[in-house]
Amino acid sequence: MAAKECHNEILKMLIKNGGYVDAIDKDLNTPLHIAVLNNCENVVEILLQNNANVNAQGEYDCTPLHLAVIKGNKRVVEILLKKQANIYLEVNYNDITMTALDIAQANKNKENCF
Repeated sequence: MAAKECHNEILKMLIKNGGYVDAIDKDLNTPLHIAVLNNCENVVEILLQNNANVNAQGEYDCTPLHLAVIKGNKRVVEILLKKQANIYLEVNYNDITMTALDIAQANKNKENCF
């Protein structure tokens, strides 16, 4: 919930008290996936500073990078790339196997064509 609602301080408290940054929900998404989906840039940074798996594959094998590209959030894409997000991981997107770069190109999202 802290990742979804962009609650930075609550997230920090949860982590400090042993909260697992790579916990998964029923859809196999981690808090990092949820933060990316909700454009919570500060939460993304906090999770990554606390060793969240930048390449965790959630629902449909999407990584946080795939989701950031789909959402068109250039800033989050940059944050993830600085933390060594794997640009070669593939996901089945619109019945086609694609990397994050392929998705950016398919969506005509030139800003995210890293």
